This record gives sequence, structure tokens and C-alpha cells, in this order.
Amino acid sequence: MKDFRFRCLDCDLNHDAAVTHLNCPQCGGLFDIEYDQDAQAPLPRLPLSRPHAKISLGEGNTPIIRLNTLSSHLGLECLWAKLEYVSPTGSFKDRGSAVLISAALEDEVTEFVEDSSGNAGASMAAFAAAAGLKAHVFVPSSTSANKLNQLRVYGATVHTVEGSREAATIAAREMA
Repeated sequence: MKDFRFRCLDCDLNHDAAVTHLNCPQCGGLFDIEYDQDAQAPLPRLPLSRPHAKISLGEGNTPIIRLNTLSSHLGLECLWAKLEYVSPTGSFKDRGSAVLISAALEDEVTEFVEDSSGNAGASMAAFAAAAGLKAHVFVPSSTSANKLNQLRVYGATVHTVEGSREAATIAAREMA
């Protein structure tokens, strides 16, 4: 049983948490995750019933380096940079993809639809492949050949849409 639910940020409606619930059915607002007060989950919490069974490709714990020259140039005492390019797909989006794909498995999802102009779609496709899920990624026709190749290498079915990023979003919603 889940020790959390979705709460609409606009109208405060509580809703059962599921990856298929993208917006509040009452007002169309976005959700926040609300945890039960007496839940004994270790911190940090993830919106998963079985966090030990989550899909992972080794995301997180990316190194940081101190940027001495730049911090001095900017007049800062210190400045750090996080090296996200060492994430499994080269994107900070891998952390969110790991959680979302793990939640999809808990909800017994077998395939999903994503719209992207690149990094999010590639990240979702990689984690979907690791989980054995079918991925459909809708991209605008202007998406780079390298990003399209990355999506295909991860096994995603790529749907190229003529027009803008918004056109890809509309096409993905129609398929979903």
C-alpha cells in the first residue's frame, strides 16, 4: 500500500498516486506528492511503494569540482560545478527518469508515450529499456540526428513530427 498520494497545487484535491494521473481531474492543475505523517519511510523519500526494487543505471552521485578561476573572476568565495555529463545518458534528467520508470513498473505500465526535444526522451528511453518497457518518443522534425540515434539505440520507437516542439506534444497526447 502506498504511503503517499497526489495533492493538486491549485484546488487542493487529493488523488490516488499513479503515473497515469498527469493532472488534476477537477481543475487540470499540477500535483504535489503528499506523504502520510506516520509513514516510516527512510529519508529521502521516493514516491514508490517498493524503493528497493527501483530501476537504476547508476544515476546520482555525480562528482562536483571547484571552479577556482571562475569563482575568483566573479568575486565569489567559491563556486562548484556538478559534472552531470557522467550520468548514464549524459543528463541530469536521469534521476527523475529512474523514479518515474520505477513508479510506472509499480503501476504495471508496459509502454509509455513521451514528447521531447532530446535529453528527457533519451533518458526515459534508456530507463524504459532497462525496465523492459516499450517507449514511444515524439520529437519535432528539427531534433538533431545524434539525439534521434541515441533514442533508437535505447530501443525507443521514434515518432518525428513536422513543426514545433508543441506539435510533438500534441501528437504524443493524441497517441496516449
